[in-house]
Amino acid sequence: MTLSLFRGFSMLSTTFCLFNAVAAHAAPVEKEWTLLVYMNGFNSLDDFTTADLNEMEKIGSTDQTSIVVQWASLQTKAVKRVYVTKDQDPDQVTSPVVQNLGQTDMGDYRNLVEFVRWAHENYPAKHYFIDVWNHGSGWHRSRCQPGRRSVRPPGCSRRPSHRAA
Repeated sequence: MTLSLFRGFSMLSTTFCLFNAVAAHAAPVEKEWTLLVYMNGFNSLDDFTTADLNEMEKIGSTDQTSIVVQWASLQTKAVKRVYVTKDQDPDQVTSPVVQNLGQTDMGDYRNLVEFVRWAHENYPAKHYFIDVWNHGSGWHRSRCQPGRRSVRPPGCSRRPSHRAA
């Protein structure tokens, strides 16, 4: 009798543990929007990354929107994926780091593609917004420096210098 009770209790405990393990790995809930920010601070903009993350934390993710940032910082010498949560601390980023990627080349487009793929799997949404954070002038081929993609130097026009006849 005691052996039967022990076996029954063991089976019940195992079933309960397996159920909890499956529930812990359940698919994430689809939200209306997921905002992805690819924030490369491995440059002179590093101080602004913390300030901009703190601005995002004023609102944070909601039940309808996930805000996820792949954040490179010279201060930490690492790339981290952060799920932005609401807080009122203007000096500290308190949002949880969901993944630490260590040293990652944020200039390699394949890492942007991987970030989007990862976020699509982990933060499903009906709509996605991707922000490639930087100086704000976008990516374009420089006409002043052929073969190089960069921020447009002063005095260099994006438009061709020839006129239509």
